[in-house]
Amino acid sequence: MFLISGALFWGTVYAIIAFFLGWWPFDNETNLFNFNNDENISVNAYFYYPNDQEVYLGQHMGVSACQSAASNFAINKDILSSNWSYICCTIEKGSSCYRKIK
Repeated sequence: MFLISGALFWGTVYAIIAFFLGWWPFDNETNLFNFNNDENISVNAYFYYPNDQEVYLGQHMGVSACQSAASNFAINKDILSSNWSYICCTIEKGSSCYRKIK
């Protein structure tokens, strides 16, 4: 029991120190602990009807703006309660869909 709680304690101490001193073992590419602020990045918004028909909703700044665009589109089309979906594609590193975020 002591070994488990001791390992948990030291693991937590390491994680805190590693985070603040830049020794973090995970890079942003792995997205395991991605602390990027997704509100400061340009995204392309795509809306999907229940039949998977895609509609491009334009470029937005931040994931919340993308989410709002999709919700507003569903409201305007009177399908808010249907099984629609959306995706936000980050515009970075020369790609119009580098990362997909919901």
